Amino acid sequence: MAWNNPKTWADNELVTATLLNQQLRDNLAFLKQPSQLVATSTGTGSNNTSAWVNIASQILTVNLNAAVRMAFYGTISVASNEGKLRFFVDNNALGPEVLFAAGSNKPVCMIARTDPLSAGGHQLDIRYHNNTSTSISYNGYFFLVAEEL
Repeated sequence: MAWNNPKTWADNELVTATLLNQQLRDNLAFLKQPSQLVATSTGTGSNNTSAWVNIASQILTVNLNAAVRMAFYGTISVASNEGKLRFFVDNNALGPEVLFAAGSNKPVCMIARTDPLSAGGHQLDIRYHNNTSTSISYNGYFFLVAEEL
């Protein structure tokens, strides 16, 4: 269901059930319906610098000023030292970094909630990096799930 721009009513205009349903019922139903998306990333990526690298990224259009829940599931491998994962919203870090010690195919589950976001499009990312020039990589199937609360 799509948003209908509010109508400017004229004096003596006939108000029909169709017009009222479109302006009231349909628009209220649109506002009530939360936005949600699922972004997936498959394959392998690696990073041997301390720069943050996207694993999965998506734009979520928020219908109202609302908080968003983000979740991430996947596996990660770190050659030595430690690696980090973090959520980003509109290129701003969200919550703490999640640290990983060296090892292969470690399962990951992260969940975070944003402060209320303004209505409109917002860039949601899950990114990874390491503290040194050692290798960090991801394998398999990743999901970045975002749902307006």
